[in-house]
Amino acid sequence: MVFIAFAVSIAARALAGEEENGTLSLLLTQTIGRRRLVLQKYAAMVVTVAVLGLAFCSRCSWDGIRGTPVGAGKLADALLRLTLLGLAVAA
Repeated sequence: MVFIAFAVSIAARALAGEEENGTLSLLLTQTIGRRRLVLQKYAAMVVTVAVLGLAFCSRCSWDGIRGTPVGAGKLADALLRLTLLGLAVAA
């Protein structure tokens, strides 16, 4: 749920936040196209969610697997899938 909520909030804030602040019209008057703007905002969201996924993976692999039957590979696989799910929902 953390990945989905974080990714959706980043995606909603990307363009709706600019419109709410009144800076979207100023941004769209620049020479970049709308498609490029949206792709850049999406790329920023992908990088942010990927960093969150890596942070969770590193934290859980150090602290979470001691004394549990779950291996580091399976834990990393699950976190990768959750990160991709968050990105898919936010897209």
